[in-house]
Amino acid sequence: MRFICKAILWLVLVGLYLGVFAASPAHAAGETPFAAEEKSLNAVTAKRMRDTGLRMSGVVNVQFSKNWIDDLPKPKGGPELRCLAEALHREGGR
Repeated sequence: MRFICKAILWLVLVGLYLGVFAASPAHAAGETPFAAEEKSLNAVTAKRMRDTGLRMSGVVNVQFSKNWIDDLPKPKGGPELRCLAEALHREGGR
């Protein structure tokens, strides 16, 4: 039963994925998705690209360890954060 559910889910996801590209204006105009993305990137000015790169150029040296995680500030959240944490914990155990 689980296999059938996964197979149906995959078929739906593939159908949605193909439907998005088939209905996209880029595809209707005969462009590939890459060409549409390239056109969008080319529309961004060089100054804007440089400014974006400058904001992201800082190097952060992080050693991902248990001590680093323990030193992070404690999250402040309500039931939504608790629900998300529990879901991630359950998914991580699979």
